[in-house]
Amino acid sequence: MIHLYIDTNAYLTFYHMSSDDLEELKKLDVLIKDKRIKLYLPQQTIDEFRRNREVKIADALKRFKEEKLTNQFLELLT
Repeated sequence: MIHLYIDTNAYLTFYHMSSDDLEELKKLDVLIKDKRIKLYLPQQTIDEFRRNREVKIADALKRFKEEKLTNQFLELLT
């Protein structure tokens, strides 16, 4: 069995992941459920995540809107 700890910053990057990255996370989830990986999640990590997630969500939404506007503008040019 593999023992794994994921830092809070890694959890916060989930808000900026692509669909390919999310597929890899699904694989990790399967390994955890199959008890091939033991994931450690201390309370400090949970608390840090809760404190910082709103900022990361806002940033992800901002990037999404900017990207959407950029793509719409490029479509107008072509």
